[in-house]
Amino acid sequence: NKVVELVSAGQGAEAASRYLTESMELNDKLSHSFAEISAYQSKKVLERYEEAVSAYNSARLQMIIIAVVAVILSVVIATMITRSITQPILAMTGMLQDIAEGEGDLTKRLQENGNDEISEASRWFNTFIVKLHGIIANIADTSSQVASAANQLQSTAIRIATGAEE
Repeated sequence: NKVVELVSAGQGAEAASRYLTESMELNDKLSHSFAEISAYQSKKVLERYEEAVSAYNSARLQMIIIAVVAVILSVVIATMITRSITQPILAMTGMLQDIAEGEGDLTKRLQENGNDEISEASRWFNTFIVKLHGIIANIADTSSQVASAANQLQSTAIRIATGAEE
């Protein structure tokens, strides 16, 4: 407004000087405002970058923890599966060894719970042991009868020998 009044009054040089002074002040204010906006934007960019780095580090830590837990669970499950297979086999091996060494207790049985191959083998092994136990019981009974018959024969032979001597 003042510049227009000076131009209207015919004071062009003073109007130009005033115009330059005012425009420089406005330019300085505008440059200062742009600098503030730029600084603010730089600050916000840095904050967002730090948030992104923090989120990345947090996600990486979570992934590492999940991986470690998965490995531990895998080891535990593998150990449980291995034991569920080896323990029945070791029990069967122990019974077979006990029988093979001549100290076998034919009244013992393997556990048959389950529908897997090991349980089926245990069932057939137990069936075999039941039959073997029956055979051995029959042999023992027959041996007893043979021993009794042998004793009777011996006493009959003794009576005959005694009768022949008289």
